[in-house]
Amino acid sequence: MLAYNVTRESARTIGLRFVQSLTAPIRAGKHTHEIGMAAGVALIPEDGGTPEDALRNADAAMYRAKAMGEALVFFGSDTEARKRIA
Repeated sequence: MLAYNVTRESARTIGLRFVQSLTAPIRAGKHTHEIGMAAGVALIPEDGGTPEDALRNADAAMYRAKAMGEALVFFGSDTEARKRIA
């Protein structure tokens, strides 16, 4: 998703809504199914001056989220310490 004029806190709120929606258990008959997900977030201009740069950096953050076993991670060099949020 690309959005302009979004603060880090707004992006966090939106991202957590995605996580909650996509990871909610789904019942089908007698079975319950659960999925996992990982999402990366990058903001313009902080994390990339163009949509292409931001998407590339969000992709890098997503791979970091997967490696960390987290659902939502912001792009940045201090991701583990400050930006890990879910």
